[in-house]
Amino acid sequence: KLIPKESEKAFPLLLMNICYPAMIMKTLSSIPLEEMFRSGLFAVLATLIFTLVIYVVSGLVLGKAPLNRQAQLRLQLGIGNVVYITIPLLGALFGPEVMFIAIMHSVTQDILIWTLYYPLTLRLSSEDKGNTWVRLFKNPCIIALILALALRLAGIGLPGPVSYTIGRLSDMVTPAALIYLGFLLHKYGLLAWLKDPGAIRYSLVKTLLIPLAVTAILLFFTDVMTALVLGLLFGSSAPTVSIVWADGHGGDVNF
Repeated sequence: KLIPKESEKAFPLLLMNICYPAMIMKTLSSIPLEEMFRSGLFAVLATLIFTLVIYVVSGLVLGKAPLNRQAQLRLQLGIGNVVYITIPLLGALFGPEVMFIAIMHSVTQDILIWTLYYPLTLRLSSEDKGNTWVRLFKNPCIIALILALALRLAGIGLPGPVSYTIGRLSDMVTPAALIYLGFLLHKYGLLAWLKDPGAIRYSLVKTLLIPLAVTAILLFFTDVMTALVLGLLFGSSAPTVSIVWADGHGGDVNF
């Protein structure tokens, strides 16, 4: 009642195109370079390897699933709703120290969304497949990552007013994401998914099996906090983009 229903579509655009790129710029401009390459490289490699494994395994397991659900399910298993849900929760639980891991994980998956999963979705329709790389490099998060790394490696700092504005926009991520989450909970309800056996199976695999397996394996290679954060990131709920793509390319929107 306090916010018009029409604002629902504005929140994800605000987060993905403005606030989240600002968080990337702010984080990469403040973290020490040594930490950036140490933690960042490990997060990128771990995310890349586990996402590719899930991509391949899901393709084998879901081969007999309905065509209008295959691409959607594979996307939802491999990619998480990091921006809207997991980043706010990680920030509340562990503080800003883990945000860099979350950002590197999310940016890596942003690349995989457009290079692996978007072509899968395009198979459901006759839309031109030649624009995938164009869409990737027009993504504000990818642009922010490239710009932030270039400035950091060149030793160039942002002017004071620009840095201040980026910082304030970055601080909007958590409250704006939680408001948008409230929209979704009100729209779809908390318990509607319990009526669908397929949704229950997906939820158990996505939120329990995958994050537990990722965390357990990573404990052999890194510290407990990094392994736990990456495991939780892989347990993120289904990305909102899966609904948008299903609606635009002949998928099962209700599912």
